[in-house]
Formats: sequence, structure tokens, C-alpha cells
Amino acid sequence: MLAESTGLAMEYAVLADKPKFFEKQASFAHKQLRVKKYNLYRWRLGKNLGKISLSNATIDDLRIIDGYLQAYDRWGTAKYLKRAKASAKGLKQYAFRDGIMSNAVWWNNGEIGTDNIAWISYFDFPVWQRLSNYNAFWSGVITTHYDLTEQAALGNGLYRERYDIDAASFEDQDEVDTIHQLFIANHLAEAGY
Repeated sequence: MLAESTGLAMEYAVLADKPKFFEKQASFAHKQLRVKKYNLYRWRLGKNLGKISLSNATIDDLRIIDGYLQAYDRWGTAKYLKRAKASAKGLKQYAFRDGIMSNAVWWNNGEIGTDNIAWISYFDFPVWQRLSNYNAFWSGVITTHYDLTEQAALGNGLYRERYDIDAASFEDQDEVDTIHQLFIANHLAEAGY
């Protein structure tokens, strides 16, 4: 099971006005995918709920957080807002490297680290906008990451996809990944850019 699938199912449940289905997905995310110590979500669970992954994918965490925020807005269930805020706090604490949100956080044997690569397609501006209603930190995240996204623009409607945080430069790429390009365009459009 993927955190990505769970987050998408949560979004579907809100859009389809299915609170019971949402609760089932939210419960799975909270009890099975969430690593309580860090308030981050494993990106994958294996067969029989074996906890295979020792990392998250920040885009999946944002998708789950967004599901909680949208559910709170729709149904007013306070525990969803509480979970969204707790997970946002986990991302704020662990997922940023030099002020840039990394694509992943890993943990193993009590150690935790942040990957040095930022995927531009993981910059989910609409979620950050919703989070900024509860914590001003996310307003700064929006500004920093929008500037970085503008720098990633190639001038032809496409974007560089990966940013090396440590080197403070975009990685060269021989190919364009259409899915990542669509995520970038969708996040920008949904946020009103």
C-alpha cells in the first residue's frame, strides 16, 4: 500500500462527500503509515502491512495533510485539523534542508536525515496556502519555493525537475518526465499562479 494511494483516496472521499470512506483511509494513514515519532508517513507498506520503507516522500505527506485539511473544511471534524497540523509540524521539523523542502526524509536505527534533492513537482503550493492559514511559516515556504520554481522554468513551458540543495543548483537532465511536468503545472495553476 502506498501513501500516495491513501492520500488520493482521501481527496476522492472529500470530493465525493463520503465521510465514512474518508475515515477508513484517514485511519489507515494515521495508524499504519504514520511514524509517530516523527509525524511523517511511510511512503510504502509491504505485504501483510510489513513496514518496508524507512522513508517518506514529502509529496505524499502533503497529499495526506491536504486530505485532512479539506475534510476539516467540509465536515468540521476537529481531529482531522489536529492531525494535519501535527504532520505539518513533522515536515517543518525534518523535511527542510537550507530552507528548501527535500523530496524525502529517511530514518533508521534512531537516526533521521533529509535527502539533498528537491523535486520541483513536489512543491504543492495549494497545500502550503491552506497550511499558511494556521502557521505563517508556510507563507515563507511559498515565497521561497515559488522563486525557485521560477528559476527552474526553461522558458518553453517546461521546468527543470530536480534541485540539488547542497550544491544550490539544478541537476542536468537529458529527458523530460511528463508526469513531473504536469504536477508542476497543476500545483501552480491550482495556487493561482
